[in-house]
Amino acid sequence: MAARGGWRRSVLRNVADATRVIISGVALARLGANGLEQALNPLVAATVAWGVRPLRAAPAMDALFVVLLTVDSLLVTTGAMERIDRQDTFGHLVLSAAIAPIVLAAGESTGRLNRLAVRGPVALTAALVATILLLGVVWEAFELLADSVIGSDMSLGRADTIHDLVCDAVGATIGSILTVAYWERARDSRPRA
Repeated sequence: MAARGGWRRSVLRNVADATRVIISGVALARLGANGLEQALNPLVAATVAWGVRPLRAAPAMDALFVVLLTVDSLLVTTGAMERIDRQDTFGHLVLSAAIAPIVLAAGESTGRLNRLAVRGPVALTAALVATILLLGVVWEAFELLADSVIGSDMSLGRADTIHDLVCDAVGATIGSILTVAYWERARDSRPRA
């Protein structure tokens, strides 16, 4: 049974890495063919996808986040998102929820998670939500900067920024509650030393 679980983890890691290679290839192809403005979204997605890899989140969560990030980026890059949902509501909701296990893994790898976990699941959930919202604010600032510096059309104005941050807050809250509940359950089921 352990070998089977190891096989699944290996497949999921390979799926995540193959997806990282795909979005990186799209970014480089767009950069070469269309310039920085057209390549910006997949370049940032590829950077984030590779950036979360060393955090060693659970392979299923890593793969899920990277695949969702890549699909969202491809929809935006190809212009399909423009026809589906110009404000990318789904992307902000889902990616904010999907990054919660990644942020939790980062907390575990730095040793800071244990200090929060002692304060209880509510404190841990609040810290995850706050961290994810901070990432959302950084993304919105990046959109504004990209619009100002290279003339992209990433930020659609103040109403869009507020909409994005509200969606980020909802997604972060849902993702954090589910992540902490799962983490607490898994922690409670581990044998005590």
